[in-house]
Amino acid sequence: MPAQRGQATVEIALCLPLVALLVGAVVETTAVAVDNVRLWHATREAARAAAVEPDSSVPRAIAGRVIDPVELTIVPEPQARVAGEPVVVSATFVPDAQVPLIGALFERLRLHARVAMRIEVP
Repeated sequence: MPAQRGQATVEIALCLPLVALLVGAVVETTAVAVDNVRLWHATREAARAAAVEPDSSVPRAIAGRVIDPVELTIVPEPQARVAGEPVVVSATFVPDAQVPLIGALFERLRLHARVAMRIEVP
């Protein structure tokens, strides 16, 4: 069967780019999922810090938890916090692309997290 020589090589050459795209998509999706979990964890820590300590310890609580820059919104301000009322921390993060070609599909992605905790007596 000399007519079928090299058939496997051609099949591999045709399928390999598709497999590479699939692997890249899985890697990029996993990186976004990890960033989302880290953002939620950091937002919970920032809300806990805002609920327990009325000073400006929230940026310290979130520092090092997520890749910068993270947009934080804390309501109410430290001067207006009353024990027993909720403090709400919202965080927004734009993840960086990990895979060069596939990352372009995720460039408009913004991750959001919002956590509310009851303010404790200082």
